[in-house]
Amino acid sequence: MKNQGNRNIGYYVDIVLKGFNGDAAIKSKVDTGADMSSLHANNVEVRGNIVEFEFGDRRVTMPITGKQAVRTSDGGVENRPLVNFNVEVPQPGVEEDIILNNVQFNLNDRTDMPDKILLGRNFIEAGEFSVAGDAKAPKNINGSNVTKVESRSDAIANAMYLIEKYDISVADLIKFNS
Repeated sequence: MKNQGNRNIGYYVDIVLKGFNGDAAIKSKVDTGADMSSLHANNVEVRGNIVEFEFGDRRVTMPITGKQAVRTSDGGVENRPLVNFNVEVPQPGVEEDIILNNVQFNLNDRTDMPDKILLGRNFIEAGEFSVAGDAKAPKNINGSNVTKVESRSDAIANAMYLIEKYDISVADLIKFNS
């Protein structure tokens, strides 16, 4: 990785899968509980070492880089094909974006889920990212570690700052401060 950039990310990150989707940024949800990142795919067809799938209105053909056995909610096991992407993480205000090479994604039908991409621990570790709300405490509006504030107006100002800066929900903020 050339650029170290800002290694703090929130629960949502805009990423670019290079050479995919017209290099348009895709809003992605960070899931610290998932081992592997996951990309929405419909009508997945595996043919030898190649996989074809639909993403939006496009049909995509890619080489398979592996398979992942995933336990389903009914207790069964589903084998999902894995594909690799070079991932660009835009860095506002920084000259170069962060580029991560060969990040694996499993293909999964996420039609009923609001987020078309989940970024798992493989992405977090590849980018050496810290996720807001984890063991590394975010900073408040004054730049110091988040602690109890003295006035209600300070609490509201700090909460709004944290929600915007780290792109976290109110529920996550409450959980962090509990």
